[in-house]
This record gives sequence, structure tokens and C-alpha cells, in this order.
Amino acid sequence: MFVAVGTIIIDDIVTSDGRTLPGILGGAATHAAAGMRVWTNDVGLIGSVGDNFPAALWTALQQMGVDLRSVRRCPQTTPRAWQIYDAGEHRTEIFQSPRSEFPAFAPVPEQIAAHPDAQGFHLMTAELETVGGLCQAMRSVPGALILWEPAPWHLVTEQRTRVLDLIGSVDLVSPNAEECTAMLGPQPPDRWIATFLDAGAKLVSIRMGREGSLVRSRGDSGSQHVPAISLGPPKDVTGAGNAYGGGLLVGYHRTHSATEAGLYGAISAAITLQHLGVPSISEHIQAEARRLLKTHRP
Repeated sequence: MFVAVGTIIIDDIVTSDGRTLPGILGGAATHAAAGMRVWTNDVGLIGSVGDNFPAALWTALQQMGVDLRSVRRCPQTTPRAWQIYDAGEHRTEIFQSPRSEFPAFAPVPEQIAAHPDAQGFHLMTAELETVGGLCQAMRSVPGALILWEPAPWHLVTEQRTRVLDLIGSVDLVSPNAEECTAMLGPQPPDRWIATFLDAGAKLVSIRMGREGSLVRSRGDSGSQHVPAISLGPPKDVTGAGNAYGGGLLVGYHRTHSATEAGLYGAISAAITLQHLGVPSISEHIQAEARRLLKTHRP
């Protein structure tokens, strides 16, 4: 089993062409789980929803075909956010929920303990101070890989020391180029990658949107470019980076190759881009993913 750990939220999306799409199932963990489901049927989801979580969205979670035993119900209101995109698909995320309620929805180590046979965890959580304890719980699962996707507000100059210290607790890290610039400054991506490898990561992937990703694992002679995969005009770009991370984790566990893992991630992202909100993964989609893997392998 591969397990996505983090947030389940409700998105109100404003697309780059001005359409408003309210009440869409979202959240980093939800999209990461879908990215994993592209490659395997055995996926778990760790997160929390509020007591007002719509029944239709709970049904959508069930239809994803993931293990929901570690999804908690909280008495607060489910986190909700505007996802507003400009013409270049740059996102502005505006949370509508009170910031004071976020900690109640943060994943806790006890939820990790419910998955003692997990092969890998994808982690993205709003609260930086909880990352260390969650990683410690994940490390207690023998052989499990840990991928951390730091939140954008973690990757800032003021948090640089704390973030790099935490990198030593994980195996894979997957920020995007804009976030790396914010924390490490404008420099060649290879230097960002070297910084994360020096901090202890086994594999680093720098996501660059339509330009694909740069990947490198410890022991590689250099970074490799993995092109983005297009299956047509995107229907919704929300969560593509999270889905990429889910695919990256499964791919690295299976192949131990940074380039192969990046291709798994690129395919998961491409499939997510063809759906509004979090996709439900069918056998047809899984077969298409396997075909794309064969087609795009070097």
C-alpha cells in the first residue's frame, strides 16, 4: 500500500478563462492519492474532514477506490479555498477557513500507525512543526519510503534552516521551481538539487510545470530532464503537482531510477490535468498509463 498524508479540502476554482467552479473535491493528499491510484489499486488516504463535508464529496472519495479508514471527522468546518488562475496558469490560493482551525485537521502520528505495511508515504501538510513527528512515525514502518512535498509557505528564506534539517528525515523531496527560488534564491536548478541532496534526500525532483521536471537521485552523475506529457488542453490544473508526487513515489519504489520515477509522475500529472477536480481512476485509465509508460521510455 502507498499512503497519501495531508489535506482534504473543498476547492472553489476560478479558471484562467474566467469560469467559476464551486465545491470541487480537492486537497494535496487527495490529489496525491489519485496520482498513486494510476499505478496501483492499493492506496490509503490519511486526512480529516469537517462535520459539514458534503455527502456527494464523501461519495467521490469512496469512488476513488482508496482506503479511507484513516480519514477523521472533525467538529470544525471543512477547510475551503479559492484556487484562482491567471492566463499563465499561475495559481493564487486564498483560504476561506479561519487559520486558527487548520491545526485541528493536521494529520497525526496515530493515523500513520494504522498502516504498518505501507511501502511509501506522500506527505504534504500545512503545519511545518508537525513534519518531524509524522516522519518519525513513518520511519517506524519497515522499508517505507517517505516523499515530502513542502507547502509553499514552508519554502521561504525564513524557514530555510528548518526545512533543510527536515530533509534528512525523508527520502524524496518534490518542490517546484518557483518555491525553490523563494527559499534558495535564483540560481541554476542543479544547485537547488545539490542543496537538497546534501541535506540528506535520496531523490530530488524540481517540478517546472509545462517544462517538465528535473530529477536526480543520490549517486547519479547529474540531473535528468523529464518532459511534461500532454494529453490535450487541460481541464483543470489544480493538484497536478500533488499527483506528480504520488506517481513519483510509486515509480521510485518500483524502479529505483530517478528518470523512471519522474516519468511515472509526469503521467500521473497528465491524467489529472484531464479531469475537473480529483479523478476517479478506472482500469481504462490505468491501462492508458501503462501504454504511455512504454511509449515515453527512452
